[in-house]
Amino acid sequence: RTIPLHITKKFNPSCLINSTQTHKVVARCYATSIVDYTLNNTKRLSPTMLYLRDDKRDRDIYLIGTVHISQASADQVKEVITTVKPDTVMIELCNKRHADMLNKMGPNMNIPPPGSDNNNNTQQKPMSLSDILSDLMNTLRSGKELPDAFTQVLRKVMKNYYKVAEVLGFIPGQEFMVAIREATKMSPPSRLVLGDRGVDETLKRMMQCIPTLLNKTDMSSEFPPEAQELFDRLTKAFVEKDMKTLNECVEEFKNPEKMRALIKIWKEEYPEMYSALVDERDQIMTKSLLECGGKVIVGVVGFGHLDGMEKYWRQADFNTKVPAKVDFPVQSAMVVASQLMRWLSASNPG
Repeated sequence: RTIPLHITKKFNPSCLINSTQTHKVVARCYATSIVDYTLNNTKRLSPTMLYLRDDKRDRDIYLIGTVHISQASADQVKEVITTVKPDTVMIELCNKRHADMLNKMGPNMNIPPPGSDNNNNTQQKPMSLSDILSDLMNTLRSGKELPDAFTQVLRKVMKNYYKVAEVLGFIPGQEFMVAIREATKMSPPSRLVLGDRGVDETLKRMMQCIPTLLNKTDMSSEFPPEAQELFDRLTKAFVEKDMKTLNECVEEFKNPEKMRALIKIWKEEYPEMYSALVDERDQIMTKSLLECGGKVIVGVVGFGHLDGMEKYWRQADFNTKVPAKVDFPVQSAMVVASQLMRWLSASNPG
């Protein structure tokens, strides 16, 4: 099976692999048209898309790896959807996050400008440890049970991160908004598939892993110097609100070598958290892709999921190792609350 003609014209595929066992073709594709991925005035071919071929069901799948605050990612999503005109678009969202996106976009499916729901709060700052603990205590005092209180506070921490990004001029999740909008603009409209696990289930899995993370006192793996340098530049640019450098750093997270080095450390040092946040969702979203209808499918997921989803795609009939239902880990929540109290006391001895 050869790569479709419109792909050879629009993209430059490499690393073509044809598996006779699974009847699937995999190719890393380097976007070369419309969107130029530029860093330090040098054109960069970004390996941010997988072409997946399912010969058994005669389907072409284009899986785009994004950074959730990257304008270039949003542009690439639009480019691919308008080029291949998919029957189905699968995105890394669940029902709750999809509803949030639709609420932001409004009935006209417009992409909101950065900070449009921040009430012009240019002083938005990341939540501190004491902020998180204070929110947790206030939520508990309001009558919420421990599971609901922890879930609510974790959601608030995540929203705080996105609001800080918006104040800096980014539009978090823009690529998903673009995918939703472009899917509805197709004639006929592309079917939209929400391929990710529910956000509350993922938060519960995070809570199960946090006690192990808190008990870890040191790292046995050496942090890659190039990754450390990237984080140092990112932190400095964030403090100085240097948008040019911030955007450059964001695009560097699409570098496969750097991403794989970071994921390798994550898997070695925090295997439970890696499984909860990445591997289990790789499996779930690959299953979603396999179950999609239509002959042409576009998937939009975080760049860090590409390698894992490629791995599971190669396996013809992999069995997911994901909890069917996650109960809230009350013991884990109590351990975390106790540790937060100790940290807060240590930072405020008076």
